[in-house]
Amino acid sequence: MATKVLLTGADGFIGSHILSHLMETTDWHFVCPCSWRLQGDPRRIREVLQETDATRAHIFTHDLRVPFGEGDILGMGEIDYVVNCASASHVYTSIQDPVNFIRNNVDLAITIMELARRIQPRKLIHISTDEVYGAAGDGESFREWAPVCPSNPYSASKAAQEAIAMAYWRTYDTPLTITNTVNNFGERQDPEKFVAKLVHYINRGMEIPIHAYSGIPCKRFYLYAKNHADAVRHILDNVDNVVCTGHNKPMRFNISSREELDNLEMAKLVAEIMGRELFYRIEDAQIERKGHDGRYALDPGLIESTGWKPPYEFQLSLERYINWTVNNPQWL
Repeated sequence: MATKVLLTGADGFIGSHILSHLMETTDWHFVCPCSWRLQGDPRRIREVLQETDATRAHIFTHDLRVPFGEGDILGMGEIDYVVNCASASHVYTSIQDPVNFIRNNVDLAITIMELARRIQPRKLIHISTDEVYGAAGDGESFREWAPVCPSNPYSASKAAQEAIAMAYWRTYDTPLTITNTVNNFGERQDPEKFVAKLVHYINRGMEIPIHAYSGIPCKRFYLYAKNHADAVRHILDNVDNVVCTGHNKPMRFNISSREELDNLEMAKLVAEIMGRELFYRIEDAQIERKGHDGRYALDPGLIESTGWKPPYEFQLSLERYINWTVNNPQWL
């Protein structure tokens, strides 16, 4: 019987890339509850299913803030793996409306963990972010299980999700692996995100704000979303869970590239690839948006030690993404 995966957030950016990659590289079947709220976009799933075998994916509407009904659970059938990508992720929205934002992410984490307690999958991957660790100093890269120190309501809500997941791992033996990732870019990304925003602004000759501290541009590591999806597949295929007995922590991996650029460097690179002039202004990050960290950084050494390496090279993947997006302007 084919492996079946419950994938949440398939209508989101990273979730749609994971759905696409797993459908292309496996014969697995997928169950994808989608709320179509926030940044969920049915076009993402529609484009993925047009490129693959749509009969292997069951898409249905469900708001993850509320529990699954008995009919939904029975309709899913036996689930082997759960991959939880669903979350509100726009930092600015979390600052403008922290209460509803945090409740959304906490409630959906509870829904997924309660479902896992009921259906008992073989593995559950919870997708999280580098932002739970807070700002990294120059030359510093956080390893797994560094102290959690979130800076804004978004990162606090993701830290809360991790804590909920770990509590279910310890209390109910939920087969948990947590992953933390850096700034992702790729096809079908919301133009609110920085690389997509760069393409949007540069394509129209608009002036782009570059966040900085004391005039020094903020720094980020960048990962192609297809590489992220490949890392998820690698973990499902090659990494065994640890159980609570004899261990004080579940499995955890940093999914990161080793490409670090400051915001201005990335803007100049995107403009160069597009063959367009860059217009920009430097903005103080803390004045423009409180809770903004100057640098995030993760050490990917642990997942690399299991044999994983990104299949897509950074420069080529960035060029591929930009060319695709320019030729698909509906995503801008």
